Amino acid sequence: MESGLTVMRVSIPYFRRPTIGDRVEAVFAWTGRRANATCLRWQGDAYSGESGFLNTALIPSAGDDERLQGGNMLTRWTHTLEEDNDVALQLYYDRADRLNDIGFLDQEFNTYDLDFRHHFPLNASHNFIWGLGFRSVSDKITPLAVPSTTVISFDPAERTLRHLQHVRAG
Repeated sequence: MESGLTVMRVSIPYFRRPTIGDRVEAVFAWTGRRANATCLRWQGDAYSGESGFLNTALIPSAGDDERLQGGNMLTRWTHTLEEDNDVALQLYYDRADRLNDIGFLDQEFNTYDLDFRHHFPLNASHNFIWGLGFRSVSDKITPLAVPSTTVISFDPAERTLRHLQHVRAG
């Protein structure tokens, strides 16, 4: 096995802003590169916190902090076949939740993304890049519900969109 380079970075910042609220975030990135020009990168972050922007004048006993949580992860593999000839595969996932004490539009989002790309020289003065991609996005929204009454609702309350990106070349 040929030697290479490995780099890792981790940070955990904490934010406290009076108008926005508290937030803790963990960020990481790892990159491994082998001498034969193969590179694997893995990065992402996760967060959790509160934001105090809800107006709960209608329900004074309910808290006015909205809980936020989520994260994402990206993995990218690239391999150089020859000079100006490489392939790459990338996978991405993202999750976001917004929750609060009175059920005012609790939201849940999930995104999956997969991309493949191949780059090579077409001739001495032109390069050619082609690839495929797939994306799936789902969301779920729980409406505002005051006891025995629905004030706001969405139709549909849940949905998933899937999209296959056609071959793209350039």
